[in-house]
Amino acid sequence: MLQSHLDHFVGRFSNTALSKEAASPTLSRSISDNFIDIGSDCRGTISNSFAVDLCGVQGCSEHGRIAKDEVEEGDYKLVAYKHNRLPFGLKSSPALLMLGLYKILIVDAETDPPELQKLKRLIYSLSYMDNLAVTANSTEDLQWAFINLSSIFAPYKIYLQQFFTNSSFTNSSLQEDLDVMSETSTDDKVKLLGLSWMRDSDTLATIKLNLNPEATTKRQILSTIASNFDVLNFNAPLLNRARLFFQRLQYRSDLDWDTHLTMDLQREWTNITNQVNSAPEIKVPRGMGKRSDSYKLIGFTDASKQMYATVIYMKNLDSGKVSFVLSKNKLLNKTVAIKSIPCLEFLAVALGVEVLHDLRQELSGPSAS
Repeated sequence: MLQSHLDHFVGRFSNTALSKEAASPTLSRSISDNFIDIGSDCRGTISNSFAVDLCGVQGCSEHGRIAKDEVEEGDYKLVAYKHNRLPFGLKSSPALLMLGLYKILIVDAETDPPELQKLKRLIYSLSYMDNLAVTANSTEDLQWAFINLSSIFAPYKIYLQQFFTNSSFTNSSLQEDLDVMSETSTDDKVKLLGLSWMRDSDTLATIKLNLNPEATTKRQILSTIASNFDVLNFNAPLLNRARLFFQRLQYRSDLDWDTHLTMDLQREWTNITNQVNSAPEIKVPRGMGKRSDSYKLIGFTDASKQMYATVIYMKNLDSGKVSFVLSKNKLLNKTVAIKSIPCLEFLAVALGVEVLHDLRQELSGPSAS
């Protein structure tokens, strides 16, 4: 995902789509049947499921269209209704969204011209929920991608809401459209795939770490650690001390989830939070080179009695540039911790090989499949 180029944009799309009109559904038709039906010739379908619920007229009308017209008020029976919007906030929402994008960008692209197919597969490979990205080797290629966005998503009633780029369009009319899309075009920092993107310097960063020094229970400490979103684990070395501290609390049988820590433990937690919160924001360059360049993935592993970890770098063989990609670590539980250091080193190597293999699949891009 980080094998990006000179010109880049990130777009955010609306979360609504028209559902296909179903022909006289029956109550015996299962949700799984309709789920499979997403892959058929249904235009504009992201959410096309029928649900069966025990409800009356008023209850069903809040969720969707009632399939059975003649239901007396207060007569609670099994009725079927269907969603006309993609429901966000549900456990199934991310899967429905990615299935919809797969239908739009992969399945329906089979008859498109090769260049348009390549663009759609690139967008899909750089998607993070409703945030989609495209990389290009020139401003002209980026302009062409921008022009084709409407024709790709508009037939499915999905419209571009925001558009950010680190490039200026040479076409004045396209630049005007871009200015309308970029409501905060004067802001240097924008969100990109779960990270912060500084467009002027073309660097990526996570949100500055912030641990709550006032947390006094296991529940509060776990909550404040988990609230620091770091998709590529940039801040792993800084957060590891806090994670190890929480692991020690887990082994304490005298501490329940809402039991207050002792004064000694509270002082130790305060020292940890002061160290983490004073750390600067970590930034890494976004661009690594062109897709036509050759690259080498380089992994390092290490292990201790407390954890084992791997750090991955990528080297551009054409320019010689080396870039940080990600890190991953695993804390050891009591069972694994009794193993010898050589054994833990082997576990670290296995983790590194696993991450390298997954990264190679991801970074190979859409043309690899």
